[in-house]
Amino acid sequence: VSCSILVLVLLFIGPFFEPLPHCVLAGIIITALKGMLMQVKDLPVAWRHYRRDGVIWIVTFVSVILIDIDVGLGVGIIVSLASIILMGQNPQIHVLGNLPNTDIYLEIDRYHTALQVPKVLVIKISGGMHFANNSFVKSKIDKLLRKELEDVKKPKIKNVVIDMSAVIFIDPSSSQVLLNLANDLEKLQISLCLAKCSVHVHEQLKRSEFFTKFSEDKLFPSVDNAVLYTQGSSLALQDSSNVPL
Repeated sequence: VSCSILVLVLLFIGPFFEPLPHCVLAGIIITALKGMLMQVKDLPVAWRHYRRDGVIWIVTFVSVILIDIDVGLGVGIIVSLASIILMGQNPQIHVLGNLPNTDIYLEIDRYHTALQVPKVLVIKISGGMHFANNSFVKSKIDKLLRKELEDVKKPKIKNVVIDMSAVIFIDPSSSQVLLNLANDLEKLQISLCLAKCSVHVHEQLKRSEFFTKFSEDKLFPSVDNAVLYTQGSSLALQDSSNVPL
């Protein structure tokens, strides 16, 4: 916001300061530059905590010094927007495990007490699913599945459960990716279930006619409910039919 206001000042309000004596303008510039130059102290902190912010700081600073203030600020805004877009481009995908004696499922790579359910691969997708990251999502899931199938020490995977609770939106091309995944898994005699779809995502799947080819019987209100279903629990079947999605 402050950068945008400063750009407006430079482009439209700047001419009103033209009649001011050069010494006054020099004093304003020196005062402004003093504060900006003192911000160099913030760079090591930004670089340690979040390197992306450090890169944006350096690019903006160098652009302002070497080119011009308005151009440098514009470059900083563009780089910031580009970094935000790239950051949200690919969703996070993790394997979940069950905390013993609970119905809670957490990331195995972060919580060592979470244990993978035998013959079930639970995957959580966090972020948006759209045409730009379809190949990433598919390749990531394929990689996780291949790793499980190649591990001879583990029982053969019979079911894949995808936790959709953190999926903020899904477009028609991504729903087709899920259908293709279900078909590929079926050829391997592996069943696909979806869990915890938000109302918004569920409506998007409906509009893309996803459920004309994917049975809603494999859509569950919780990961635990889906896992119980894969293990043949009649309680899971009853719960999944009574709990609204």
